[in-house]
Amino acid sequence: MAVRPAFHHNSRTGRSGRTRVRVVLGLIMLGIGVGVLYQMHLSNLAYFVVISESMEPTIRIGDRLIMERPRLYDRGQIVVLEKPGDPRRLLVKRIVAMYPDQVSLRGGLLYVNGQHSIPPEGEGAPSDYDDDQWTLARGQVFVVGDNRPDSGDSRDFGPVSLDALHGVVTYRVVSLFNWTRVR
Repeated sequence: MAVRPAFHHNSRTGRSGRTRVRVVLGLIMLGIGVGVLYQMHLSNLAYFVVISESMEPTIRIGDRLIMERPRLYDRGQIVVLEKPGDPRRLLVKRIVAMYPDQVSLRGGLLYVNGQHSIPPEGEGAPSDYDDDQWTLARGQVFVVGDNRPDSGDSRDFGPVSLDALHGVVTYRVVSLFNWTRVR
């Protein structure tokens, strides 16, 4: 009975057929990755790695995020913005209020237009912020972290200009072919 090898060994190169396939697939994957990064550079997309727990559990430390630059912003969107007073530092926060909303802090809880604003994952312990109040002007938003007890946000620095926003977080990148939509 004759037996054929499972793969052909090329004596000229010393590589098996399987090794060549792996090299070719690796080069294809590298090309796709470079293409995606180049397209992001040319388009309205940007890539970020999270280094703060202020948006947990929605977004965690180490998450890799894709951001788009939208034409318009809306309440509930997770945005990337320049930190007021330090424009080289970027923050990731959620828009909870826009012009002409009124925002107030009472008893450590946040209210927008008189309605209690509860984070998507539920309210933690009330914050230790003093009672305060803001009326947003045209071109301003109020941003907070989902992890409100551990977030430096508009409660600290007040409303933010739309000009300070870089874009909206749209995807969490798990791997090159596994992107999950951020809501």
